[in-house]
Amino acid sequence: MTDRLFNILIVDDSTTNILILHHALEKNYNIRFATSGEEALLSIRKNPPDLILLDIMMPGMSGYEVCKTLRADPSTQQIPIIFVTADPEAEMHALEEGGDDYIVKPVNLPVLRIRIRNILERQRLRQELEQQRNQFLEERDFVNALLNTTNSIIIVLDECGAIIRFNQAAESFTGYSFNEVQNQPLFWERFLLPEQVNAVHEIFNSFLENRLISRSRNYFLGRNGNKRLFEWSNSSFVNQKTQQRYLMSIGNDITEQRNIEYALQETLHEYTILINMLPLGVYKLRTRQDKSYSFEFVTQKFCEMLGITSREAYTDIQSILQKIHEEDRDDFIQLHNLTDTFLNRVGWEGRIYKASNELCWLHLEASPTIMENGDILWTGIQYDITERKNYEKKLDQIAHYDPLTGVPNRRLLSDRLQQLLSRTRRNHNFLAICYLDLDSFKPVNDQLGHAAGDRLLIEITQRLKNTLRTEDTIARLGGDEFVLVLTDLEKPEECQLILQRVLEIIGAPVILDHASVNVTASIGVTIYPLDNADADTLLRHSDYAMYQAKEMGKNRYACFEPQN
Repeated sequence: MTDRLFNILIVDDSTTNILILHHALEKNYNIRFATSGEEALLSIRKNPPDLILLDIMMPGMSGYEVCKTLRADPSTQQIPIIFVTADPEAEMHALEEGGDDYIVKPVNLPVLRIRIRNILERQRLRQELEQQRNQFLEERDFVNALLNTTNSIIIVLDECGAIIRFNQAAESFTGYSFNEVQNQPLFWERFLLPEQVNAVHEIFNSFLENRLISRSRNYFLGRNGNKRLFEWSNSSFVNQKTQQRYLMSIGNDITEQRNIEYALQETLHEYTILINMLPLGVYKLRTRQDKSYSFEFVTQKFCEMLGITSREAYTDIQSILQKIHEEDRDDFIQLHNLTDTFLNRVGWEGRIYKASNELCWLHLEASPTIMENGDILWTGIQYDITERKNYEKKLDQIAHYDPLTGVPNRRLLSDRLQQLLSRTRRNHNFLAICYLDLDSFKPVNDQLGHAAGDRLLIEITQRLKNTLRTEDTIARLGGDEFVLVLTDLEKPEECQLILQRVLEIIGAPVILDHASVNVTASIGVTIYPLDNADADTLLRHSDYAMYQAKEMGKNRYACFEPQN
């Protein structure tokens, strides 16, 4: 990892937002800012940052326009962009416009830091791999250039083994002129090491017997003792006038090539060691037009993440697919299928069963290369994101669930109500919103303590779970207040039996600290769409009805009458 601090450009027309982000990131990054899209483009062209936090809605150029301009410029198109906006519905548009990630205001700063760190780390690894790839390509081009500029030796023999053609390259290397070697049978033996003479005679005999060995390799000697390794391409032809047959051998000096091949093998070995040291798995997967596929290269880290051996990766790809969670497997297969969009880099996140049957999360990115035969060679990387997923799950639990009872909190209830109201309208049935408040809960806290009160709330919640249907929702708003949402009612009256049962199970005694405690509940109910209001209003109406139930003597439910 480089010791330098990454440069981050914050683009936002709100000074407050800039200050918040600057304060959150300044310890770990060099921070610059711009207050408009035009100012941002000038700053980026002058000094490109490592990452951009880009607001979408700004006067003048919007964030989308800034992103589109950067992606169209080869010098800036690789800069990672995280869109920052208050509009939670803009995520798909932001990613389609070329954003690398997206985060909603108000910004969850710990999550933002993790996403920035992950994106910059991926950017760094891609740059390292690109540098290594360029180095490899430079070495390959050097080898090709060397072979292309090497002069070939051309020797032509007749059926008696006499040299009848000996080109300038042959003269230059051997130190013999054509006049010295022509028409002398088997003169070419002088150019061979003693231990290789019989092997070359076998090639000449294969010519005489019409079973020519077309390619061969041997050392070739010069008059001055020079010895080089040559690769020979052998072919025969017939003089149409004389019907004489001839053997033509074209030799290329591959001594340097062989040395370079050894060096490349060593470089490849070192390159493989380097890749295996990286905290990610690397692979090459070939997909064919008949929908078959096979791995052509995998790193040790790739196999470790999947809990397999390299042999299994190359010979039993189906067993690897079986390790992918059944809900994620089709997406993985579809990821590498030939489609109209196969020229684009793709990504996948999914769950993998490890050897201990433990589930872990992997993130995968792959880029395709079209082969001459129509196959697609996917070059991909993968890394373990289990820790990130667990963290996101914890954040979701904190944000949307009551920490004491584990049921949805007010925020998640609001989201679910919006969805359930839409579903009720589509299905043309009824929805009951029930506001429940425990009677005489405060004395329990006062007499037995808050710990006992918490255990009572947990017990009441469990009884509600056991009583309601799986499709119904239980939410705790705080204290001893709950909301029950009864869905898919064919008639409004259906909720009456359910609520009567709820009153009964809540009224049953609860043992706390060896004492039997009895509480009851007052419930206010409103029925949608008889009460054709929005979610917040429906909650207020059910709350109002709950207070009516208390005024009527508690331990009962009361229905809200819309005309009231």
